[in-house]
Amino acid sequence: MARLMLLVPILAAAMLRASSETHTDCGIARTAFGECVPYVAGKDPSLSRQCCSAVRDIKELTPTAKDRRAICACLVQELKDAGGSVDSSKASGLAGACGVSTNVIPTGLGFRCSKYEPASPFLSAACYVVRIRSITIISCKQMITFGYRIK
Repeated sequence: MARLMLLVPILAAAMLRASSETHTDCGIARTAFGECVPYVAGKDPSLSRQCCSAVRDIKELTPTAKDRRAICACLVQELKDAGGSVDSSKASGLAGACGVSTNVIPTGLGFRCSKYEPASPFLSAACYVVRIRSITIISCKQMITFGYRIK
């Protein structure tokens, strides 16, 4: 009976911890990415609708470089916890196959999530040249572009 009394609080604490972990962005991303692990690991030959939904959810969790670094690290850990097998060609084509534009999906266990670094805004110009008979018109528009450098 004494052992049972000791075991109950330990189990309750473990359940609470597991529950609270899934409510963080990392926990949400890992749970969602769990739908993709069989495909990325090469155990499931077909891509599921649930996996593509998970990739869209993961993209929504990663609007900033800091978010991408953090979620990427969580996804790498999910792959490691799931056995560590990764088909890099499936992993690298996952977002595209789902029609999602994101590069946060790790392509292997050694994927460098720290590569996401904010870039400085830069000024660029788009110019158009139009020739009408002997007249040449050059029109340029300046744009400030924000992006992310990959180290």
